[in-house]
Amino acid sequence: MDKFVIRSKKNSSDFQSVPAVTVSPCSNNEEIVDVHEDFNEPVPSGLTEQDSLSDVIPLSQSHCACARAVAEASASKSKQKPYGRRFIPKWTETFSWIEYRLPLPRESREKDAFQAFVEKGFDRWKDAIERFKIHERSALHLAAVSGLLDAEKTPISATFSNILKRDMEDNRSALKRIFSSIRYLCLQGLAIRGKTEETSNLRQLLIERSLDYLPLQKWLERPEKYKWLSPEICNEIIMDFSLATQRDIVATLPSRVYFGLMLDESSDISAKEQVSICFRTVDDDFEIYEDFLGFYETATTKSADLFNIVMDTLKRFNISINNCRSQCYDGASAMAGDISGLKTRIMQTEHRALFVHCRSHSLNLVVQAEVSRNTDIANTMSLVQNFIAFARGSPKRLAWFHNFQDQNDNADANGTSFRPFCPTRFIMRKISIVSITSNYSSLIEWLQDLETNEDFVKCKAEAAGFLASFQRFDTFFKFEMLRQIFTTLEDANTQLQGAQLNFQRAEAVIEALKKVFIDARSEERFDVLWTSAEASAKFYDLDEPELPRQRRPPARRTGSAAAYFPSTPKEMYRKIFFAAYDGVIVGLSDRFEPSSTTTHLKKVQEFLIGKTGVEYLEEFCQNDFEDYQRLLLHRNIALDAAKSEKKEIKDFQDFLDFLKMDHHMGIRSLASEVVKLVKIVLTMAVTTCTAERSYSGLRRLKSYLRSTMTQKRLNAVALLNTHRDIVKTFELDVLLDNFIAKVHLRM
Repeated sequence: MDKFVIRSKKNSSDFQSVPAVTVSPCSNNEEIVDVHEDFNEPVPSGLTEQDSLSDVIPLSQSHCACARAVAEASASKSKQKPYGRRFIPKWTETFSWIEYRLPLPRESREKDAFQAFVEKGFDRWKDAIERFKIHERSALHLAAVSGLLDAEKTPISATFSNILKRDMEDNRSALKRIFSSIRYLCLQGLAIRGKTEETSNLRQLLIERSLDYLPLQKWLERPEKYKWLSPEICNEIIMDFSLATQRDIVATLPSRVYFGLMLDESSDISAKEQVSICFRTVDDDFEIYEDFLGFYETATTKSADLFNIVMDTLKRFNISINNCRSQCYDGASAMAGDISGLKTRIMQTEHRALFVHCRSHSLNLVVQAEVSRNTDIANTMSLVQNFIAFARGSPKRLAWFHNFQDQNDNADANGTSFRPFCPTRFIMRKISIVSITSNYSSLIEWLQDLETNEDFVKCKAEAAGFLASFQRFDTFFKFEMLRQIFTTLEDANTQLQGAQLNFQRAEAVIEALKKVFIDARSEERFDVLWTSAEASAKFYDLDEPELPRQRRPPARRTGSAAAYFPSTPKEMYRKIFFAAYDGVIVGLSDRFEPSSTTTHLKKVQEFLIGKTGVEYLEEFCQNDFEDYQRLLLHRNIALDAAKSEKKEIKDFQDFLDFLKMDHHMGIRSLASEVVKLVKIVLTMAVTTCTAERSYSGLRRLKSYLRSTMTQKRLNAVALLNTHRDIVKTFELDVLLDNFIAKVHLRM
């Protein structure tokens, strides 16, 4: 039977730390309370054998009495003998079973022990310790302990199930860290493998992470071969990430419907032609997205092969060519050829896919043409190229130059070193010119030392030739003139490379650039340049400006007229200055002359600002709009709203800025057709800079040490490295489930 303890009244004169209690059997309906202050929680009555023992006290303890089944014989005796023998709480330190609460045996052959410790209660305190020791060896106590142990036992099947479940959770968490480590390496463009498997970046990263995560450490140390770290498994995981990235990109395309195509090609470190394909789309908030879709290897760059690559890409991504509204490439004949170029082949399939020659590439061609045409500029750029090759061609010479640079750190700007000559981007060659002009004093001293230093005998003649060129006023003046021209062109080129730039704004940048050069072609600007060059020449102790020796030109050039010779050096350099600016202005006008695309966009702009009707759009756009009268109505709604707010709409950019205002969400809903037209216009790509930037990533990913990378893996890693923001949002648990479900062994 169960044993309970009932609280009794405490004698006010009692000074003992533990009050006296009476111990007696109670009914199941009686409320039971522990008597000691250390146990002030109510003890529920009516415990049965089915009750959980672990809810009462830790299973590490084993006792046969219920709650402190030790007390004085009765409350009356306590009152009569307040100073008699009592229960000592310290006994529980030696005999912990005294205060254990659980169902006790209902009968026993040891009647005395059963009455003392179960039925009536223990009250013989004189020899309590000896009796407790005797009771621990009794059959009653051993039976109670055995019953407790049996109750605590867990079935062997449940034990194995729990162990298996725990191992599966640990293995999954270790595999999850393998996935996240591979993702990290791909996002950073780092190699996964190394010289050996043990020294690979992935293995070393996992070892570092396992130092503070024991399950991963056990996973790496397990003797089994299935650790999911082999090159084949790594490639599979990378492909899973790549496919998830592609699905995420493609999932946004149906809602944006129309797109612009951007394409460029270049060779990698393995001398393989890589075609980079990008899409330009616009969402409902007029935000422009330029997404890189991957590299595609091609044996040739013929227009037919490029066209097949484009069509195959569209088919794999389930995109219709009929939704293409623009295409942007460079000026190569395979791309922009009027007869059989890629643009012509696509326009024969979809005539609304208008072609845009990359604006940034066109600006570079302006500079390239001017450098080729103008002899003074061509000779100066050749001098820059040869000198930088000479300076950077020897580590010993370059280190010797840095010594002079450190001595003149106050005179030279930021201690800039010589920058290499860009082989393709002529606008970027401004950096090379600036690296020379900002180190001019150190450069002169360095060349003078090379001319006399015995340690540099082999380069003495070259150094003397460069020194003679740099000490002439003619060279320094042309450096300063080119620095001004290239700085203006570089600023415009930077603006043209923005992904959010639309075609109308790009045209505005080009028009502003023309105006800047026209304004700069003036006597005032030349006088400022001349004065500055003269002052700098005196500071660097350069030669005075002088006229070259006069040579009579051939009669076939001048005829019977007298040859012209400038009378002063300033007049000669004025001619050079105006010729350079005239060449740039003419080049801008020729390269950015109106085309069929600009004519189309001009007509769209006239419609949007209310100057024309929908006749042209109805003929060109065809089935882009179901009802063109509805389009006209929506255009008028937008213009009326702008008029009511006193907003003047003069061009496409004004119309776009008006619709993009946050408080015009309602207008965009009412004028949905005109919003659709604006989105189509915004798909017009301006430059191929997004495709060109992918080649910067290609140089990092497929380096000399990773030149054997397969095309499939290169394409996958390039997607992850380019779309970092998308890959970081992936739920690894979803990828883990897909990876595990592929093979039964991984279950």
